[in-house]
Amino acid sequence: MNFSLNVDDSSNEMSNNVAYQKPGVYENVKVTEIISGKSNVKQTPYIRMKTVNQNGEVGQSAYMYLSSEKGEGKKTAAWDITARNINDLICCTHNISRDEAKNIELVSSNETNQEKQISMLVDKLSSLLVGRPFRAKFKGEQTKEGGAIFSTLDRVESMNVPSVATGLKFSPDKDIKMFLSPDSVNSSIGTAVKNDDLPF
Repeated sequence: MNFSLNVDDSSNEMSNNVAYQKPGVYENVKVTEIISGKSNVKQTPYIRMKTVNQNGEVGQSAYMYLSSEKGEGKKTAAWDITARNINDLICCTHNISRDEAKNIELVSSNETNQEKQISMLVDKLSSLLVGRPFRAKFKGEQTKEGGAIFSTLDRVESMNVPSVATGLKFSPDKDIKMFLSPDSVNSSIGTAVKNDDLPF
């Protein structure tokens, strides 16, 4: 083997040309892959969907947690939210009703091993969703001052809905969460009301 660093410029043409999903509403978005994992701290299992839009931009869903336990002070379990989002995706990619989607068995009720259940869930969702087009709204968030704005899948809709009648609306003011530095938060909290500012 030759481990020489003298390589031609073709090595620069690797996958650095990936365009990432921008916030907004897009046509013909498709799920390309569904992955599973566990959160770092609590080791809560999750799935996450990778997407591509009509412009070739790569996007993703938020972490979709699989825990069926309600956290302290929570009204719903994480799975309830994930199930609703999965139901929406199945409905819009297959053009079926919510009741029809609810009757799809995602994981065999005979399986009790959590790792196998998650693997079955990923396989079933992949067979149902990968490659099927839908309309999607992506929200954005800036995680550091001056940093990039990252997008995550927010809502979905069937491509059978005419684009002029879409229920997916995007507003940069509402749908992009910009980073607030601790200094700007503290200065807005510490602003006292002066007598001159009172309406009476």
